[in-house]
Amino acid sequence: RSRKRTSSDLSCYAAAAVSSTAPPPPPLPAQAALNVDGMVDHEELTRAVYASQGLDFETVRGMASQFLAKLGLRSRDLGVRNVDEHGETLLNQCFYLSMAHAYLGHETPQEGATGMALHLRRAIEAAVLASHPTWADDLRKSAAGECQAMVFADFLPIAMKE
Repeated sequence: RSRKRTSSDLSCYAAAAVSSTAPPPPPLPAQAALNVDGMVDHEELTRAVYASQGLDFETVRGMASQFLAKLGLRSRDLGVRNVDEHGETLLNQCFYLSMAHAYLGHETPQEGATGMALHLRRAIEAAVLASHPTWADDLRKSAAGECQAMVFADFLPIAMKE
């Protein structure tokens, strides 16, 4: 069974993280407010979670940027879309695009990482499906943007065992 997180899951998590003496966190926006083109707007969701914890998103983003700069690193948004070998658009591909770009190096243009991202996706998902064949339909739906993204980072331990 795949794990899918919703804004209500995050509300419960945020509420549990606050001590009983603290005022309750503000509720997260309705699911519809977090959707853009049928997909969850992760920046808005992150802003809502931070606000529910009493944190200022821009302040934390600035601290994260400073930390990365001290390490000689920087963030790069590679988007969520890729195209498969049949020309079909794949959604929720940020995990694979990020790994491909990191593997190929910072000088690689965004378009140069798409082929490697597709290879990584195929290899990782093959290992995942070998262990969890019932996840096949959810993976297809996630790539088509028909459901929320599966938690791809959770796939790495499965793939690394192979």
